[in-house]
Amino acid sequence: MSISKLREVKTPECTITLCDFQEGHTHNRTYCPFLQYWIITRGEWILEKSPRQSTDPGHLQVFAPGSKSRRVTSAPTQAISILFHRSVNQDHPTLPFTAQKLALLFIANKLDPITLEESVVLLHEAEQTERKTPKWLNEVRDYLIAHPESNDTLSELATQFGISPYHLAHSFRNHFHTTVSKFRQIQRLSATIPYLISNPNEPIPHLNFGFYDASHFHKTLHKHIPIRTPSLKKPQS
Repeated sequence: MSISKLREVKTPECTITLCDFQEGHTHNRTYCPFLQYWIITRGEWILEKSPRQSTDPGHLQVFAPGSKSRRVTSAPTQAISILFHRSVNQDHPTLPFTAQKLALLFIANKLDPITLEESVVLLHEAEQTERKTPKWLNEVRDYLIAHPESNDTLSELATQFGISPYHLAHSFRNHFHTTVSKFRQIQRLSATIPYLISNPNEPIPHLNFGFYDASHFHKTLHKHIPIRTPSLKKPQS
């Protein structure tokens, strides 16, 4: 058998599984109705689509409902599957970070079913609003995602997008259910998690990700994810 399940945490909302793939294994996903994330912890696979994409440790790969792909492992590989069992709001601003957070807790053997279920349930929160998000606000969000290391103040961000700081702060919380500062913290952590997964025993280059120093990084990490990096280890079979 070219694939085996090494460990699994399962709830009615979501299943997270550590899978082991032998070299040369072909894995297809064709029109699956549910959202799935993969995070490779060891090895590599080739995503066969146009263009062909090599995926290595720490990379967060998302497969949306209805997507079609074929993956071939080019080396013995371990990867974490995060499979949602029903529809979630794919536009939820913290969805990728939630997937990364769950994977990190899973790696450290600190993910229990209640934490998993609560985290996924919150991804339905933003579906309740019928208000259309203004284009400029989406542009602010996209800027924060693309530049997690940025130290722009609220006033500087507001000036850049031609609105007042009050309007920015109020609208961001109203539409995205979080503050600008917390969202930026999440984006910075999202940028560091692939490094943590692929280099669990090495210090984080905190300045590259917008943190003032190592202490600032560790405090921010523990604020959003109940984990201490010295306890982080590679998944064991």
